[in-house]
Amino acid sequence: MPTHITARLAWHDDGWNGAVCKNPALNSYCVGAKSYPGDTIARSRDLTKEQCYAGCGGKQLEGKYVPPCCYSYNAFGIENTPAASDPPNFFYGGAARHEWTLPPATVCVWPYDAMYDDNVKVKGYLDNDQRRKNTLPYFAEI
Repeated sequence: MPTHITARLAWHDDGWNGAVCKNPALNSYCVGAKSYPGDTIARSRDLTKEQCYAGCGGKQLEGKYVPPCCYSYNAFGIENTPAASDPPNFFYGGAARHEWTLPPATVCVWPYDAMYDDNVKVKGYLDNDQRRKNTLPYFAEI
């Protein structure tokens, strides 16, 4: 039986080419209520830096700025780009920022249902160890 993947992309004004948008101030869709992933971009976007690095990608961004749309901004890119994830406030137990290199033509996905299943809810929190356990069978198939 095939496993299907759906990848949501935050809106990008230059074709998800691995660079910061050409005109980030005009891109209001990426920070909207239906953007991916949730409110991450709206919470973390640094418009001043994005305007400074507008149109820059890959090596030009290394060590300088990781846009919060990094989960999808390299969908059709041709070089490695920096990526990072800051844990949301509701994470607990020592979660810390994770940085990685996103290869060309790559987006990040996760099985939504497994991340928010009833068995991950513990005393008002999401149990990240259980969330990880829930995702492993899905990723093993792909």
